[in-house]
Amino acid sequence: MTTSPDRDYWEDRALTHGRLAGGYLDPWNETYEQPLRWAAFRRICPIVPGLRVLDVGCGTGRWSVRMADMGAQVLGADISARMIEMAEPHPRVEYQVAAAHELDCPDRYFDVVVSVTVLQHITDPGELQRALHNLRRMLKDAGRFFVLEYSPLRTLPSQELTYMRYRTQKQWIELMAKEGFQLRSSTGIRFIGRRAYSLWRRLRGARPAPTSSSASSAVATGVSGGEAAGSSGGEATLLRLTQAMERGISRVAFLRQRSDLHAYVFVKAASPP
Repeated sequence: MTTSPDRDYWEDRALTHGRLAGGYLDPWNETYEQPLRWAAFRRICPIVPGLRVLDVGCGTGRWSVRMADMGAQVLGADISARMIEMAEPHPRVEYQVAAAHELDCPDRYFDVVVSVTVLQHITDPGELQRALHNLRRMLKDAGRFFVLEYSPLRTLPSQELTYMRYRTQKQWIELMAKEGFQLRSSTGIRFIGRRAYSLWRRLRGARPAPTSSSASSAVATGVSGGEAAGSSGGEATLLRLTQAMERGISRVAFLRQRSDLHAYVFVKAASPP
């Protein structure tokens, strides 16, 4: 295990923010979006009992545990030792401190590889190439690679962040094709619902964010954020409605590309490039 700017960033973030470090630091954004991410995952990459799953960049293991609860045998790996120390134990989950390019599992071992906003945080191009090559090696020939990343249709933010590399949907698909993956399916995650909900909260005056424990509980159980955080009945209703609107839009073929957060399922190409 080697040091790197990416590893240092996530270790410092975990030290500062605890279990919130693996997602949005604003718990309202976290509890709003996580159920939408999970719904997209279950729709395009269903998990059945007995699958071997690699959850790369697992953070504190919330997705690992969910997939294990569905009957999968999961290896959760994360670049941050502090994240793994905070990970939730589960009898069908094994945790390991490792970056994607450091994992040393057998060839064609996993039925599914899951990467949730992980690849965009591998900031060194050479390391990203090694990571994708390694993940492809460990994925079965008939396996699926679920990737969720910030990926707008056309326009990227003008300022590059030190801990993230922006790519459009086309750029992600081209990058994956270059590394030996073919796109099987994709879907958008968020559209106008979160903006509408955020605007409503600003207009009414935002209440204090829930504690990290309540936010983590909401995300782990899949409960809508407003209900889990103890928000008013009206706010919880609005939250459910806007989340339902997002899920509805994601099912419309000519609209789903409009999302700036996209989920993809890739499979191995017939032969590596």
